[in-house]
Amino acid sequence: MSSRKSRTGYHSNYSTGIRAENKVAKQYISSGWSVVQSAGSRGAADLKCTKGTTTHYVQVKSSTVGNPQISNQEIGRLKSTATRNDATSVIAKVTSSYTTVQYAKTGNSVKL
Repeated sequence: MSSRKSRTGYHSNYSTGIRAENKVAKQYISSGWSVVQSAGSRGAADLKCTKGTTTHYVQVKSSTVGNPQISNQEIGRLKSTATRNDATSVIAKVTSSYTTVQYAKTGNSVKL
């Protein structure tokens, strides 16, 4: 069975995720950051955002219903990857009504 057959399945979730990544990328870009999107969201981070000597590895989570969820395993992988690459790990959560961008280690809001 192809995942593209379902309007509410993987393909729809993937499209929602891409739209959320684009929304967060635009926020970074409008604040003067350079942004590179991960191809196919295969890595620990969906976005690599750079401004001067500062780099953020951003994992974007989205939901059309409720609070977007990120597993402890995903957070650990993001933190580890960011640390190995001298970057800061960031989690962005996107819904139809809000977007939050927070440091993975502290939960404090990122000031773009």
